[in-house]
Amino acid sequence: MKKLAIAALTIAAWFSMTLAASAQFYGEGTIGANGIVRLPRTAERMRMQVDVLSRAGEIREAIKGLEGRTAAARTKLLELGAIADTLKIAEPTLVVEDNAQRQQLEQMIAQSLRSSGRGKKPAAVARPVTVSARLTAEWKLDDTGIAEQLVKAHELQAALREADVSGSKEASQLSPEEQEILEESEMLSSYNAYNTEAKPGEPVFYFVASIGDEEYTQALADAFKKAKSEAAMLAGAAGSKLGKLESLTVNNSGAPDYSNYGYGQSYQAYQMLQNFGVFGESDSAPDASDHREAIGTQPGIVQYTLTVSAGFHIAE
Repeated sequence: MKKLAIAALTIAAWFSMTLAASAQFYGEGTIGANGIVRLPRTAERMRMQVDVLSRAGEIREAIKGLEGRTAAARTKLLELGAIADTLKIAEPTLVVEDNAQRQQLEQMIAQSLRSSGRGKKPAAVARPVTVSARLTAEWKLDDTGIAEQLVKAHELQAALREADVSGSKEASQLSPEEQEILEESEMLSSYNAYNTEAKPGEPVFYFVASIGDEEYTQALADAFKKAKSEAAMLAGAAGSKLGKLESLTVNNSGAPDYSNYGYGQSYQAYQMLQNFGVFGESDSAPDASDHREAIGTQPGIVQYTLTVSAGFHIAE
């Protein structure tokens, strides 16, 4: 009996805290809850996003090189079967050099010179300019089963990396002056071993399926019904009833739920997509329906998640 009393008090305290949190979020005298609907879909397309790079000693030269590289990339992607209408190239941006890494490199060189007894200060190296433009392209996935999609996606990704459409191999190379300093100080092998950061211009691949207006509207209705039911249960547990609707918001995401995946490969891929801004589209945009997509890091089943938050007045 004592245990039941303690359990009842615990539940009552939990409801009290939940109601307090709800009132703080939704406003005094209100209660709210979330309704979540997940729409699993079979991936329809593979999408690649990559930053095309151009490096030169002067910015105009770098931009000119970028124009040539993006034109070559477009041709190569079409040869590899990209859908022409999906090829998009953003405006060029300036890539900020990693000054911290360069300072570490210069310190390594100076240390090597002092150790060899030469002690002279290495000649100043002109810092090159790197510009980039984000390129997006898509490939259609045939409905031939997940196994075949995996094979096709793997082979296509390997071909795209080999083609180096971003120009990252060339852009990440050391300048002749940097190469000379490193060779003179006998630090080239140490530098290559030390430089373990991800290479710029690495392509990001993911898989998408479109969400139509009709199924999106139905999902909204289902999510609201869940939110209202949850709020009613919470109000009933506190001895109250729901009044009129006070607030209603929706949060949409094509992102899969990796909250229970730890730090495995799938979660790391998800983080890469986040860093690339893949999940940055908003359903509040005028053309929002064009961006409602279920997204995944592998072929097969991808998912779109819709969350409706509803706040209600508490009836007297």
